Amino acid sequence: APTSVKWYKNTGDSKSEVKDGDSDITIVGFSNVDTAVTLTKSNPVDADTNTYECEYVFESGTAASDSKLVTVALVDMKQPANLYGIKDQSVTLTCTVGTDISVTINWFKDSVKL
Repeated sequence: APTSVKWYKNTGDSKSEVKDGDSDITIVGFSNVDTAVTLTKSNPVDADTNTYECEYVFESGTAASDSKLVTVALVDMKQPANLYGIKDQSVTLTCTVGTDISVTINWFKDSVKL
């Protein structure tokens, strides 16, 4: 059985240990009997996108496994309401997207991109 388990956040050429209670981090499941350890990151942000490594320490040496965490921002999109226009007069449609990532808005008419 492992004598300890540690989690690391890899940042390029270096890695830093991640501990239970660090910045919305919860680590569950390690005892001298358990071999499954779970790291949970609540409310991840872009800065949390990284490779996380789980390192098991045994009397005879270490074993490691890593996982990639990629954060994705949710998009809050408000589509325009139905409008009625007067023939031969201008009408304006507005599409609003609330997010912190770069987005592209495409308009379609009868399933054809404008």
